[in-house]
Amino acid sequence: MPSLRAGVLERLAVTPAARPAPALGRMLTDVVGLLAQSLLVFAVAVLMGFRVSLPGALLILGVMVLLGLLVASFSYALALTLRDETAFSSLVNFVTLPLILLSGMLVPLSYAPAWMETAGAANPLRYAVDAVRALARGDLAAPDVPQAFLVLALLTALTVTWAARGFRRVVP
Repeated sequence: MPSLRAGVLERLAVTPAARPAPALGRMLTDVVGLLAQSLLVFAVAVLMGFRVSLPGALLILGVMVLLGLLVASFSYALALTLRDETAFSSLVNFVTLPLILLSGMLVPLSYAPAWMETAGAANPLRYAVDAVRALARGDLAAPDVPQAFLVLALLTALTVTWAARGFRRVVP
């Protein structure tokens, strides 16, 4: 992490801010950027004919926020654990493609071989994709929606805790 090498995190240690504050601040900055981009994509999609109810749109944005916070906190925690940009980028590149392929984002997993559908069940991204598809169809009562929120909320809580502890270890 460039902030770690440049001594930025050590300088934050002498401020009266709580130890998890730098981690949470960075994660929330990433989520706000993702939310702005999502709103822009929504606006363009609506202009092109996409129709979704207001509750459906808000739930889709909620899934996006949880997913963004999950990915941001996981990335920071992993970067603080590895402390090597080359190893971090290699690991992220190694993990990203299988996560996308096993999420059903590009092609629904119902068209995939049975082993791939089974492997996709362990992918948190799949829960988000299934929930967003249901919400975009207008199916607010689909079981995929609360399931996605539950899985994403639990994993987000774990990764945010991991990242906050990582910042505490780096900034004594």
